[in-house]
Amino acid sequence: MKMSRGTFLYSGRVNINTAPVRVLAALLPEGREHLAQTLADYRLERPDEDEGFSHVLKNGWFSQVIELSEKEKKAFDRQLTYSSYIFRADCTASVEKAQVRLSAIIKREREKETQKWTCRILQLENLPLEKT
Repeated sequence: MKMSRGTFLYSGRVNINTAPVRVLAALLPEGREHLAQTLADYRLERPDEDEGFSHVLKNGWFSQVIELSEKEKKAFDRQLTYSSYIFRADCTASVEKAQVRLSAIIKREREKETQKWTCRILQLENLPLEKT
């Protein structure tokens, strides 16, 4: 990962478990973009009102959800990963009448000495307040 003019660049794959629909659509074969919403809906399915999710999202799970040829599956899978260490979090906090919105790029990393996972903020910026 490297930073260029305030933007984080990294070579790698897209996390299918967290990517927005528009990103999934861009990765799918031409003419199959509409399947991106099906993938996103599958990720979010929950059993009734219980906590948790209905599906375990292991490597290759998309092939159980959408129909692609073997060639298309291989090409799609080459662009994917199923876990991430860099995340974006958009947060809103309110106290009485004061409100702030922030966006952070966060990197999850393991401490060498303790092997515990920690998060480090790589970039933090104020976002405009949403109008109500």
